[in-house]
Amino acid sequence: MAVPLSVVGQKPVDWSGKKRQVRAELFNAVTGVAIRDSLYAEILLPDSTVVASTFNVFNPRYEYANEDEYRYYINFNSVDAKGEEFLLRVSHPDYATTYLPIKLSTFDTDLGPLSVRKLNSYERKHRQLGEVTVTASIIQVVNKGDTIQYNADAFALAQGSMLDALIEQLPGVELRENGQLYVNGRFIDKLLLDGKDFFKGDQFVLLQNLPAYAVKDVQVYEKASITQEVFGFESPDDPNLYVMDVHLKKSYNNGWIANAEVSGGTHDRYRIRAFGLGYNKNVRVAAYGLMNNLNETRNPGRSGNWQPSNQTNGITTTKGGGMDYGVFSSDKSFELTGSASGRHTGTSLNTLTNIQTFLDGGDNYTRRWKDQKNTATDIKTEHSLTLRPKEGHSYQHVFDFSAELENGKVSVDNTEGTFGKSIGNRPTLRDELEIGMPDEMDVINRYIQTIQQGNREFGLSFGSMHALSLFGTLQGLQLYTQVLYRHITPRYPDFNNYLVQYAGSPSVVSSCSNPIRDHGYNYMIGGSLIKQLTSELLFIPRIDYFQAYIFKGNDWLTDELSDSTIRSNDVRLPSMKDDMLMRLDPRNSYTTGEHIYYLRPRITLSYRKTYLRDGKEFLTVNPSITAEARFVRRQMSFRGIDDQNVALNAAVPTVNVGLQFSTVGSPQDLMLTYKLSGREADLFNKINVMFDYDPLNIRIGNPALKNSLNHSFELLYYNSDWMFDRLKMWLSFNYNIFDNQTAMSYAYDRSTGIKTFKPINIDGNRSGNIMVGPTIALDRDKKFTFVDYVTIEPSRSVDMISYDNFLSSEKNIVNTLYFSQSGTLKYSVKRFTAAIEGRYESRHVTSPLQKFNSFTIKNYRYGVSGRVLLPADFELSSDIMMYSTRGYDYHEMNTNQLVWNARMSKSLMKGSLIVAVDGYDILSKVKNISYNIDAQGRTETWVNSIPSYVMLSLRWNFSKKPRE
Repeated sequence: MAVPLSVVGQKPVDWSGKKRQVRAELFNAVTGVAIRDSLYAEILLPDSTVVASTFNVFNPRYEYANEDEYRYYINFNSVDAKGEEFLLRVSHPDYATTYLPIKLSTFDTDLGPLSVRKLNSYERKHRQLGEVTVTASIIQVVNKGDTIQYNADAFALAQGSMLDALIEQLPGVELRENGQLYVNGRFIDKLLLDGKDFFKGDQFVLLQNLPAYAVKDVQVYEKASITQEVFGFESPDDPNLYVMDVHLKKSYNNGWIANAEVSGGTHDRYRIRAFGLGYNKNVRVAAYGLMNNLNETRNPGRSGNWQPSNQTNGITTTKGGGMDYGVFSSDKSFELTGSASGRHTGTSLNTLTNIQTFLDGGDNYTRRWKDQKNTATDIKTEHSLTLRPKEGHSYQHVFDFSAELENGKVSVDNTEGTFGKSIGNRPTLRDELEIGMPDEMDVINRYIQTIQQGNREFGLSFGSMHALSLFGTLQGLQLYTQVLYRHITPRYPDFNNYLVQYAGSPSVVSSCSNPIRDHGYNYMIGGSLIKQLTSELLFIPRIDYFQAYIFKGNDWLTDELSDSTIRSNDVRLPSMKDDMLMRLDPRNSYTTGEHIYYLRPRITLSYRKTYLRDGKEFLTVNPSITAEARFVRRQMSFRGIDDQNVALNAAVPTVNVGLQFSTVGSPQDLMLTYKLSGREADLFNKINVMFDYDPLNIRIGNPALKNSLNHSFELLYYNSDWMFDRLKMWLSFNYNIFDNQTAMSYAYDRSTGIKTFKPINIDGNRSGNIMVGPTIALDRDKKFTFVDYVTIEPSRSVDMISYDNFLSSEKNIVNTLYFSQSGTLKYSVKRFTAAIEGRYESRHVTSPLQKFNSFTIKNYRYGVSGRVLLPADFELSSDIMMYSTRGYDYHEMNTNQLVWNARMSKSLMKGSLIVAVDGYDILSKVKNISYNIDAQGRTETWVNSIPSYVMLSLRWNFSKKPRE
């Protein structure tokens, strides 16, 4: 039964047998310094029965404090036992066990400072009771208020593990393939190192290079925004960030760590990498370098959401490196951080794609083979300067600068054919299409294409944010600036050559060139006033001005050739020839210059009310509303076959209504949000011109295109504290309704397979998402845990199709219900961890179209993974998973893939050298298959993947730790 909120005249509450909170600060009895080691605290009944346990953590509220100023404490969120007389016991192998009689007669008891004596080296070495050595358990997760702390030493990790391996083990944490992090279903905005940015948001650098052995703990909390720091309250216009903060062990906070690895394996696989980090309270310097051709995203024995269908980028070779620095003044008034990095990648991508186009009265089918090679070189640098007063929070200034240069090149060889019936398996079909029109295949068209493109892009950006405390009736003023410039120019010879042939017609061969030019700038200035109308009501008016200019140039040069100019069996078309007489293609050549201006007034009202229970803060309720109107003026001059000037004037609304309930002293939140957002039509879509540079996919404009609206509803609940000491739970729900959404409708020519696309406004698109993530502890020590994720995604996709060149159109409607459930049963102790995993996902598709056959795509995954520490510092990690796919139209994609990975490692020289042998896809079963569905059709794609390999690795670990 819930305890009532405090009211005037309330009678004293009998707290015996009710849930109570207890806290105390731990200090070294000799030095008087706060204890940061992993001390274990328990509350006992007089008969020695343990009723609560916890682990000391530090208070993160003083975000910019020196480490020595952190306050460490023990905290019991819930002591649920009858009686008032208890005993507090604090223990650790390196400290004398301390007992303290306590009396709990209120909801919240603060025991104040508690001194604990640290044992000397002789005592620690001989601390035994008979045959039993005294040890203390380390609790994996501790909650304090809105902060979740994961203690790194409590998790079993493989030798040589990096930070990503540790984070994947953390309860409630999801590390996705793209590096995004979620904690109890909530997205992590930033990954920090000791409270500071690291490589400016490039999370992979920290995840893949920081050794796990150097990590003390990982904390998750809301990092104060500039508004919070300067004015003392959170603004919906400048929200706090939800961050994951990685803290190094004390011994690594004033020294350096480094590691290097050299690996080589079969099928010419290799990996070379190095990382170094030097650190003290005022300066941080880091650098890394890498070379590999693996593009792998996990190691053997580690669970996660990896599956073959996620590996859709072919085979990539990467070479790169970078450095990061930070300078921090002792008085917190100055902070300068920055990074510079460079990377060169080369990718070989081979795909086989099957496309089923949904048509009323019978579908068409396309099979496409594509061989693509990409190279890209990216060099960038980012820097940030923060200034604040030495004392107090009267102002804060932040300046950001970045520059980036990127060179890219793409080469594509493409072959495809469209058919009036399902194709099935025909291994020689690509060769047949490159020679001519295959017999008895109901061929509608064939298309052979060779492309080469290369561009150089340069960009600069500058931004600043200033927060100033004011006096009188206004609490504060915030000013914003943002300036961006970019320039794109051709770098390599550019061509697009193709052969196209329709049923009953001769083939047509064309050679084209399209050197793209693109440059532009934008800037934004804005400011907001902050007024505390009452102690609970915040009022923030804001206004922004934005201006941009974008220039684009497309000069299509073409020379149409006859079929006799190439040999009938010349599969790959010729590139640009010196003797070709290229001429401008006026239909597809154009330049555009677009000016964008908008003025955006915005008003935010935020109400925050905190309720008390027994004189203590208990519940916070925070409703807020933000309303804005973006007054937009857009102008575009189009110079091409038909010169045109188009303009748009619109008032685009945005309304955001939110309601949040947060319990104080326990990380539990419920958030409800509704957002109405408008979007103006793209002016290029309103240009009334036809482009046919792609003969199978023609594009026309729509001058009548209108603006669109999106209604978004969202609910998020999470509780990262254990309920009933056994259950954690998070739940998220969102639903989107689209009005006047811009969609690319198309007219379809059944005889040729040509699609003519036209942007239109359409209603009826819907999408939703429900996710539930319970974590269940099966035993008191939480060595056995079961984690389950359930996802349901209903969607309605609406499009328009015409069979008479837009004289009339009809709706294509496709309804999709996606469902997935994945569960992991895990057992983990210090020397051994094992997991049984299973995942099922299905996508059921229906449509009211005539002759549409409903279908269901299903994917299964199940298997085991584990790690065990063997005698003589050997370690074995392995995982074996079955991946099964069902329901694909191309039956060869309905596969069973038994994927087995394994690693054996040996630690030498006290962990300074690690030798490992890895086996990836030992059974050579991996096939990469992906799937997509919308109102126009479904697409099934096979992608080439890393071959199976065996690899020998040597890793060296270096460190200098000047203090222990």
